[in-house]
Amino acid sequence: MTKTEDISVIDAGADRFWIDMRDIIFADDRLDNARAEARDALDRIGLVAPAHVLDVGCGIGRHSRALAQLGYVATGIDQVSYYIDEARRLAEGDRPRPTFITADIVRYDGLKPGSFDAAICLYHSLGYDAAPESDLAALQRVRRALKPGGAMILDLIDPEAFSPDECRESQFEAAHGRVQRTIRVNTARDKYEIVFAPEYSPNTHYRARHRLFSADRIKELLLQAGFARTQIGEALSGSYAKGSRRMTVTAFID
Repeated sequence: MTKTEDISVIDAGADRFWIDMRDIIFADDRLDNARAEARDALDRIGLVAPAHVLDVGCGIGRHSRALAQLGYVATGIDQVSYYIDEARRLAEGDRPRPTFITADIVRYDGLKPGSFDAAICLYHSLGYDAAPESDLAALQRVRRALKPGGAMILDLIDPEAFSPDECRESQFEAAHGRVQRTIRVNTARDKYEIVFAPEYSPNTHYRARHRLFSADRIKELLLQAGFARTQIGEALSGSYAKGSRRMTVTAFID
């Protein structure tokens, strides 16, 4: 049995984490459900194609591609260059095809103000940066990129669905074999940690840590970012709705 001190822990933020975790994070069921999730998100604000939609933290472009297939003009942005390269490769034969940008939304100035009708930020793609102030900065960037009357839809883990200091373990089958998953939640400190331990790579664990946002906290941040009002809703349909303990937050510009 491998001793703890012999295990290499790869944290989110390292390029290797995102490359090695590609098939775990973007499992087949999540790819299959992207269209239903994208449609549900935009149905909640009554946005119809061919509106312009920004996909923040787009990963390999599953929701961006689904949006384009639904007739929207989609732009995906993600700071992981490997994922953007993969998104472009997967979308090569798509017509229409999304636009993909390699950039960190927190620091990117290339989005033209008032150029999008809506933005989506799904799969809890907020709160990974080490600096807490980056959360507000990211929301402010999105707010500036939206047209008057625009809206942002966020899919977030709901901390109120967890006990104050919860730890749970599970196993699932990934593309290359079985993976042990451990989730630790500290709601008092708004901390969420998930560790993946693939059986096919016993000497390596992958760890992602990010901040959690209560309904009150995310509302506060969105109002500070310049949104006029917010609405809390249930999890999106698709893979998010399967006991994932999530919430959807919609922020509007008047």
